[in-house]
Amino acid sequence: EPTERSDLPKDFASIIQTERESLDNFLDQNAIHKNDDYDHDYQYDQNIPALDQQIGLSSIDNEITLQEFIKEINMKDKGMLPKPKSTNDFGKLASILMTKAWDTVEDANLMFRRKLKESSYLESLSADSLAEWNDPSLAHKPRLLVIGSGWSSHAFVKVIDTEKYRVLNVSPINYFVFTPMLASSSVGTTEIRSIVESVHTSNPTVRFLEGAGLHVNVEMQQMRIKLGEGCVVESYMDDDQNIIDNALEVEKIIDIEYDMLVYAAGVGPISSSVRTPGLSQENVHFLKSITDAQRLRSSMIDLLEKASQPNISEDERRRLLTFVVVGGGPTGTEYTGELNDFLLDVTGSDRGRGRMKKNIAPFASLSPYTRVILIQGADELLPQFDEDLRLSAKQSLEDVGVEVLTSTRVSSIESSEQLTISSYDVDGKNNEKVIKCGIIVWGGGTKPVKLTEQLISNTDEYFSKYNLGTEGIPSSMSVAGRIPVDRYLRVLGTPPGTVLAIGDAAITVGENATTLPQ
Repeated sequence: EPTERSDLPKDFASIIQTERESLDNFLDQNAIHKNDDYDHDYQYDQNIPALDQQIGLSSIDNEITLQEFIKEINMKDKGMLPKPKSTNDFGKLASILMTKAWDTVEDANLMFRRKLKESSYLESLSADSLAEWNDPSLAHKPRLLVIGSGWSSHAFVKVIDTEKYRVLNVSPINYFVFTPMLASSSVGTTEIRSIVESVHTSNPTVRFLEGAGLHVNVEMQQMRIKLGEGCVVESYMDDDQNIIDNALEVEKIIDIEYDMLVYAAGVGPISSSVRTPGLSQENVHFLKSITDAQRLRSSMIDLLEKASQPNISEDERRRLLTFVVVGGGPTGTEYTGELNDFLLDVTGSDRGRGRMKKNIAPFASLSPYTRVILIQGADELLPQFDEDLRLSAKQSLEDVGVEVLTSTRVSSIESSEQLTISSYDVDGKNNEKVIKCGIIVWGGGTKPVKLTEQLISNTDEYFSKYNLGTEGIPSSMSVAGRIPVDRYLRVLGTPPGTVLAIGDAAITVGENATTLPQ
């Protein structure tokens, strides 16, 4: 018996010795299934946390600890090796591949049918984007309102069958942005026109309305929208009541009724924070939109030109050409690399690479003054990635001269030219340091847009009004401000079949829920 082994953890041995029968029952019911060949060989499953709550295994701190313990029993006591994958696993894989293949065939068929009907569709097309939406003769086709023009909404709009639905896409911007290329477009490596696609061309049979969502009423199935005027409307910056109170803005506000809402408004940058005084659009540059990339590109060129002017001290030139990037996630890390490559090109400096420049760089005289700093609050860059990739990213940046400061946080931002950072040394002492710079690029995470917060609040009201269940209001199931949905992407607490949420704005909750990265 495992209880006789001196090398097993004492707590585990005691549990098995005193509660063997009870433990077996709970293992069978909750987490671990007995192997057919051996009486007490167990296989790890997904529901281990239930054990800790039901039988008080205080010594089992987490799933990994219990998994290691079970593996130790199996391998040492019975000499049992892990079972190979069953044929059922390969059957599931084959089923998934077949489903994906069939989806591709259906999509191709849809695109073919859409192409054949384009000419007849254009003949009946009205200049009014809402003409078809409000046409009573088309009442047999449900009205499907899509909010957003990001990754999820763009993918959805491309494949929606407009023969079955009247589809209206509402967004502050009329194009889709390939966001992974924003970093390179901000330094000129990639042209902006190469990373955007007009929503009008992604699916010509879907009508588009440029505007910002202000309010969703899930009970009335109605959405309030502020119309745009040929320009981007920053929906996360607007305040609903202030706009309506302004008499000049009232005529731009319309209410649109829908039969089904597909909410894909995404997330916005963390543009203010109580933890970081001074964080604002006036003091830092974000990298979330085309406008951000253009502004950042212009600011960098301005700094190089300004540093070349006469009557500037050496210290001032160094300050102007000190570039600070905050956030060691995918956005911050990628932008830091792109920025450093840009400086290599325009100053002609090898910065550790040993490059040979054939031509004189436009800002070759500024090479000794440039400095790039990447600040990361965690102890490693790219915490979402595997360890070897995290280490490689840090080493690659340091090899080309980037100063990577990990386990370091921004305490405050005094202005667009100065910030204070803090870090703890090995003795636990907090060390603060002031950095004077020419530009601050903030890649320190995202947050829900205001419309998402309003939708969750309105759903709470509907949920409470009609007493829909006993498991708590929808906001209590939200994670980091994201809209709680079930496995079919239906927003919890809304009238059945009326509101779906997809993309970064949503999070799947409940049984078998999996949180996807943003």
